[in-house]
Amino acid sequence: MVTNTFSAYLFSFPFWLFVDQRNPPALTMAKVGLQEVRVYPPFRSAEANAMPMPAIRSGAVPFLPGRRPKHVKDGDSSTLMCLATMPQLKIAGLQDSGNTIVWGESWERDNIPIAFPMDSLRIDWLADTDGQRDFQPSEFVRRLILNLRYISRQWWLSASTAPLLGWLRNEFPIDRFGKPEGDLYAGGKARSPRGTERPINLSMSQRAITLIQENYTPPLADQLLMDAEYNGSAGEYLIIESIPMFDQPN
Repeated sequence: MVTNTFSAYLFSFPFWLFVDQRNPPALTMAKVGLQEVRVYPPFRSAEANAMPMPAIRSGAVPFLPGRRPKHVKDGDSSTLMCLATMPQLKIAGLQDSGNTIVWGESWERDNIPIAFPMDSLRIDWLADTDGQRDFQPSEFVRRLILNLRYISRQWWLSASTAPLLGWLRNEFPIDRFGKPEGDLYAGGKARSPRGTERPINLSMSQRAITLIQENYTPPLADQLLMDAEYNGSAGEYLIIESIPMFDQPN
């Protein structure tokens, strides 16, 4: 007796897949052995200024006794303004490689990136076998991401965007005892792309799936080169000017 077993799998990533909005990936059916897989286009789940590192909770910041500002209560769950510096990929004739500052939870209508950062993916598994579940969704997606990394040269794929963003989130002037004495700033550093990275388009996404069907593995030399770019990126930040967010009350 043949049993149909259908399942949907949702993935979220600590890295950004930059997708070409002019010619984005589309819904694609893939046959891998006896398995049929429906691959949806990558999508965005997080806010515009989201990043793998958490925003700073104001009530969790330590102060010396008696030096905590009156408006900040111990345990306050509100967060300080978070500024994300997002890579801007080079697109011939339209823009050079660089960085874009995103500090709001929503995208500005006149500043939506052409190479849009996606962070989530859905795949469906459609089985018509006799109940044998030998499909490994995480392995399928791992191979898909590695192929997209190889094709697009987005060397941070499969790891984290943290090296692109740095660790600094906020700063503020203080007196000798650590009490705030001025504006609170949101700032940080950013890693600019090299200019060889390309946004993922329809043909790239289809090619990445085809390589899975062909059981292709990207050349080791290419994988190691992109690993080296990723591991070396943390020490090559550009300084992003801090932006004052609001006056700090006494």
